[in-house]
Amino acid sequence: MKGPLAELAERWQDEAAVLRRCGHERTAALCEMHATHLMEAFGAYLFEPLSIEAAAEESGYSASRLYRLVESGALENAGRPGAPRIRRAHLPRKARMHARGSLSGDRVAIVDAALSEMRDGR
Repeated sequence: MKGPLAELAERWQDEAAVLRRCGHERTAALCEMHATHLMEAFGAYLFEPLSIEAAAEESGYSASRLYRLVESGALENAGRPGAPRIRRAHLPRKARMHARGSLSGDRVAIVDAALSEMRDGR
């Protein structure tokens, strides 16, 4: 199962292959570049280290709770001691905060795998 952005990037890769077979090398390269940029931008968004305050706003958890989770090692500190940060992809989400289409752990894993596949294919 893939997320909609990975599916879009894959569709652009498929379209690039068709264009290439038809002799449109430059257009194919442009499609591939756009697919790569899309996945890189989404990866940067997902793995952006957020301040505890920003993480609290996005996750629905209090800043103090998130700080305790980082201090206990339950959440990886993407920052430094005394200035912890949490990557957006690693944020816990309160059940009431889940909106339709929000990123779950499974979706994060799917995007991470798609990013890895794209990097390995280049």
